[in-house]
Amino acid sequence: MMRRGGILGLDEALRRRKRRRTAAALEMGLAVSALSLMVVAVLSSWLSEVQVVVSAALAALAGVFAGLSSYHSEVLPSVPTRYRLMVGVTSAAAEAGDLGELELRLLGYLAEHAVFTPAQLAEEWGVSVFEITAALLRLEREGLVVIRGITWE
Repeated sequence: MMRRGGILGLDEALRRRKRRRTAAALEMGLAVSALSLMVVAVLSSWLSEVQVVVSAALAALAGVFAGLSSYHSEVLPSVPTRYRLMVGVTSAAAEAGDLGELELRLLGYLAEHAVFTPAQLAEEWGVSVFEITAALLRLEREGLVVIRGITWE
């Protein structure tokens, strides 16, 4: 049984973030276009009709490229590596099959410990924090665990 929504509504949060990023890029593109067109309008008395049309087209293109550049240049904020997760194991975990070694080990650990720090667990087990987090997300997607909360250290 696949559960939609991801970690603490992460899928929805990423969709909202993408919509905000798209809106910000669109605003940036429109602002550059508007400013460029105002400059063209001010200079239009000194330009021929062809030059005005070409300048207006270039102003519109400048806005498009500024918006695209803004959209594609977003730098993701750093995520604190020290956070604690509160996780509950579901009854479906008893029937879990087709899991990897790390997922099985993590599922056993979570059955005994409801709160854990992925960075500390990764250090103890000799794996990366990414591997622990990815295994946890796979368990959550399969409906074997429920992430109940997160706190930053």
